[in-house]
Amino acid sequence: MIACAVAPARATARASPPQAARADAEARRFEHDALESVFEKYYEAGSDYYKNGWRNEALWCFERATKVLPEFGGLERFVSLLRDFDNPVWKRKHWKSPRSAVDEGFRRRKEYYDLGYAQALLKIGAHHARKEDDPALVERARASFRSALEIVGGPYEVDASGSIVAGKAGTIPAAFSKRMLLEDLVLINGKRWLRDSMLRQLKDVSTLHEARSERCLVRTLTSEEEARRLLALLEQAYDDFSHAFGERPASRPLGLFLFVDRKAYEEWCKASENGARTKAAGFANGAEGFAVTFAQKGIEAIAVHEAAHLYHFDVYASAMPSWYEEGLAESFGGRHAMRLDAEKLTTSLRPTKAALAPLLRTGSLAVPLADLLHGDATARIAADDGSASDFYLESWAFYCFLTATKEPRLASRFEEWESFALGSRTARDAKEQDATQLFDRVFGGLEPLLASAFPEWIADPK
Repeated sequence: MIACAVAPARATARASPPQAARADAEARRFEHDALESVFEKYYEAGSDYYKNGWRNEALWCFERATKVLPEFGGLERFVSLLRDFDNPVWKRKHWKSPRSAVDEGFRRRKEYYDLGYAQALLKIGAHHARKEDDPALVERARASFRSALEIVGGPYEVDASGSIVAGKAGTIPAAFSKRMLLEDLVLINGKRWLRDSMLRQLKDVSTLHEARSERCLVRTLTSEEEARRLLALLEQAYDDFSHAFGERPASRPLGLFLFVDRKAYEEWCKASENGARTKAAGFANGAEGFAVTFAQKGIEAIAVHEAAHLYHFDVYASAMPSWYEEGLAESFGGRHAMRLDAEKLTTSLRPTKAALAPLLRTGSLAVPLADLLHGDATARIAADDGSASDFYLESWAFYCFLTATKEPRLASRFEEWESFALGSRTARDAKEQDATQLFDRVFGGLEPLLASAFPEWIADPK
């Protein structure tokens, strides 16, 4: 834990609304002037890469530009349209493959432009920090300093004066560094790193353990050894996800966060507006890019299951019915679908008659088909009535049935529905219910066939 003295708060006069509005406008004008040339560099580089067919490089530059000056909404819309080509359902094969010379030039441009961006942010922060009697500007200064640290990346050193060093871009004033060391930085494996959005919700955590690769990231409150073990597991699962879903376009690593026990996990859920997840064994937090869980029996299967959710969402970003999402994730991380022998992971094991037997123990489906198609796993977990395990098992069975059925009408309708639901921008931007309603329409008239063929397959899955 870093121990730092915090300067006492100054008494400040509250500005009147007109004064605050003027100060905000002046601050924004200063920020715009400082960032305009940075924006133009990213935009011009992106345009150049785009004209020459280097799409991935163009996307990076354009996304950086939208972060520099978010008010250029048209560019953000253009980036969104470019991103649609990442969806495997609609992907076109007319983009060139990057050459090593292009990669090297792109790397140098990134470093040069990001250095200028970070320097501009430090300049903005220093300008706002001088207005010590204006709390709003002080917070803007802190946000600028934090963004500069984000751009240069960690770990971060502290110089002799107590100032945080923002790489080659410069330093943050010592007065601000004192506060940021306490509130914005955290010790990971003994080194200072900037708190991301998730760690900012864990204000009482000052130290944690981490293991990372280019593709995956594991953070734990248990031990570094546990982080490395789970990282090795995710690396194996990543290859299976890639084979099944295609290339994952997200720039962030596939993340896993492990709390030390259920109590700590539940406390975080309640504090982070995830109260509905407290009774779950874990969940995929797409907004943060982390699967969140806690140390428990069967953690390996839970980690793979939740990581499958994250990977699939990063590829398709579609809101699918609960049975589909859980059935798909269970096909990788379900207790019947994965095997871990001597740390070697095998996933996508097919269902066996014995594994599915509980679904027909009363002679009919444990979860009526209509309830499965329109049900919600989170609601069943929250109900704590024991029905969640049946829902998960039957979701896996139904997903496997539809992906393996030889019945031509069911197979073709499922392929049609899945392709449209995963590839449709409507499915991504609207609610999960839309894909459920689409399923009802696509399978209209085949409900009796589904109702008979599915239980028959459960009794003898082939």
